[in-house]
Amino acid sequence: MAGSQIISRRAALAGLGVAASGCATSGERGGLARVDGLNIEYTRRGHGRPTIVFESGLGDGMGVWEQTIAGLHSGVATFAYSRPGYGASTPTDDAERTSEEAAALLKATLRAAGVHPPYIMVGHSLGGLYIAKFADIYSSDVLGMVFVDARPPRFRALCEQRGVARCAGGLPQPERPPAAAAEGAGVRASEDSAPFPRRIASIPATIIASTTEWTGEGGATAHALWMEAQIAFYQRFEDARFVRAEGAGHYVQRDRPDLVATEIDRLIARL
Repeated sequence: MAGSQIISRRAALAGLGVAASGCATSGERGGLARVDGLNIEYTRRGHGRPTIVFESGLGDGMGVWEQTIAGLHSGVATFAYSRPGYGASTPTDDAERTSEEAAALLKATLRAAGVHPPYIMVGHSLGGLYIAKFADIYSSDVLGMVFVDARPPRFRALCEQRGVARCAGGLPQPERPPAAAAEGAGVRASEDSAPFPRRIASIPATIIASTTEWTGEGGATAHALWMEAQIAFYQRFEDARFVRAEGAGHYVQRDRPDLVATEIDRLIARL
């Protein structure tokens, strides 16, 4: 990463000072939010409240949501961003990133970008653990949640209990870029600190689960266990909708962006 600024995230998050700058066009605004020494890339579309906040999975920046956002109702306000090390956001040199740290960074980024609550949180894969933690810490900010083939809490522990290989999924550690490696290293801590079922089960939620096995899961047995965990996760909520994304692999927002957009709109209607 020649020419890139590398900052220790733990040092940067010690006192989350915030500022924002960027350009604006009709219906779309964005740029870089300055969060205590880190530049965080973001984009906003639409106006009004609530705002739909998108949290990507391990290894992804905000671009993974483009098709989904394009399919939403034109009047819906949206916010997407790239965590440190992805897209134009500042890389960091940390060895681990946990859901608690990700939630704190997102809160500060929203503040810097001038995006005020309430929010509807949308999280894919590992981003599901991140939005769950965000809702746990900042519960008064969150109206609803959409989990897009999200990693269920304590899935790794379930895999280990059943003796299923490659529980973590994704690329082997040596092939991951630094930001993804840090997030992969923090999976266990993020699962262990997940708030379910006690604290956020009353928040309306939609759980979207893939139906097609993908290479990162390591086989049909692991995929079946993933689906089992998704259903158990859904059953912990008091007001929830479970959706099978027929024909879609792990990246439901790419395989079926229409489905994800429709389910977000449906959650808004429920609220």
